[in-house]
Amino acid sequence: DGNMPDITAAGSFHEFLVKLHTKYGPVATFWHGKTHVVSLASAKAFKDTNKLFDRPAVLFENIKPLVGPDSITYANGEDGKRRRHDYDLSFSYDAIKNYYSRFYE
Repeated sequence: DGNMPDITAAGSFHEFLVKLHTKYGPVATFWHGKTHVVSLASAKAFKDTNKLFDRPAVLFENIKPLVGPDSITYANGEDGKRRRHDYDLSFSYDAIKNYYSRFYE
């Protein structure tokens, strides 16, 4: 079960991570089932990993019914990089400025 009992006791995955990082700092590990996971909770901690792209799909199994198996959440490798690049353009600061008046309405 890994840290699943701890996640449940915390009330949510988010609350579990808040408690984990409060206790252990910006870089901490936990078990997601049989998968050992490293959790980063600061911009400085992310800096050394910003070139890493692929993520284990098992981490997102709980949201698969919501987003579907073909979601960008599960896209790794060159396909994921291409999709991320294409999608990010639509959600950049400059792109969002173009939509702001519509959102406001």
